[in-house]
Amino acid sequence: MGRGTSWGWKGILQGRKILKSGIRWRVGDGRNIQVLEDPWLPTPRTFRPISRPPEMPRMVADMVFIGGTWKREVVERCFNVDEAHIILSMMLSQFGCSDRVIWHYTQNGVYLVKSGYLVGIWLCSFGN
Repeated sequence: MGRGTSWGWKGILQGRKILKSGIRWRVGDGRNIQVLEDPWLPTPRTFRPISRPPEMPRMVADMVFIGGTWKREVVERCFNVDEAHIILSMMLSQFGCSDRVIWHYTQNGVYLVKSGYLVGIWLCSFGN
């Protein structure tokens, strides 16, 4: 953003920042989600794992059995205790549904202007 940036462009950039701060993946079969690069954990701020062991699976699907259950031993080996607990408590699709992008700050995962506005206020207040 330069000195002569229009108010409209500034608004678009701020809106993009708000969207990026609340969009994450909802795990279905895990095939589209990269474990370390994509936001997928239901933990606000980054939605990404902190754990970084060398044997970390590349895709979330590598930690899921066909039929929709987590590979507990893989999760517990690769993540710290708190992250493993969060992951193992996440529901998976038993029917192999695809992963999908959701808005974290509503219960149904659909973006609402009101929730985006509240996240924007929070971002401005805490200088994020």
